[in-house]
Amino acid sequence: VEHPAMNEAEWKERIGDLRILVIDGEPEIHDLIDYVLREIGFIKVHKAMDGSRAWRMFHDTELTYDIILCEWILPGIDGIQLLKRIRAEDPHVPFVMLSVKVTQELVTAARELGVPAFVGKPFTAGDLRSKVETLASRIFEIQDGAA
Repeated sequence: VEHPAMNEAEWKERIGDLRILVIDGEPEIHDLIDYVLREIGFIKVHKAMDGSRAWRMFHDTELTYDIILCEWILPGIDGIQLLKRIRAEDPHVPFVMLSVKVTQELVTAARELGVPAFVGKPFTAGDLRSKVETLASRIFEIQDGAA
């Protein structure tokens, strides 16, 4: 992905400042996502294995997240329930839905809640990288517009 408004060093510095929350019940998926995110330049990568833990991390701490990557099917609180809770507190945080079942029903429900991106499983590192870099670019555009 080209970053026309900044050079590579600026991109890496700004990416390093973003905090991302990854929610997925499969350790192997966490490892793959973590690898891709760190390759992009993310440093602040937080992980949860289920929706309840993710909700506590989002709701019960002072931390804020710039991007959330979340599996649709989770034990306890599922991805859509978690998304609804998060949207009630922060209607603007970019949310990427991960799922093995990307159905029209899922897409419609998630789009109604403002999900800008989906990543179907199995996915390639390139697929994930592209979606996350696009969201990061949008975040930077909004930040720069507000400055």
